[in-house]
Amino acid sequence: MMAVSCLRRRSDADPEAFRKAVADVRACRSSHAEVRRCRAYWKNVDTVVIEVEAESCYLTAPPTIDVARLVYNLVSLGEPTGTFRW
Repeated sequence: MMAVSCLRRRSDADPEAFRKAVADVRACRSSHAEVRRCRAYWKNVDTVVIEVEAESCYLTAPPTIDVARLVYNLVSLGEPTGTFRW
């Protein structure tokens, strides 16, 4: 199963903090055994697409606390513009 999330940096958010938050989420998700691949694609300096390919049970279950904290930090810096699963 694959989940794709698009985020745009908020105008009042620090660009470096946004980039670090994306890198932290990517690294954390990649460290989980159920995740086959986690990648970040930058559309431009303010917009990122995060792609997670993992076991379906991982993507449909509530996130672990470490992932939830990092995602919360990321969403406080960027606005979700779309989320897709297939």
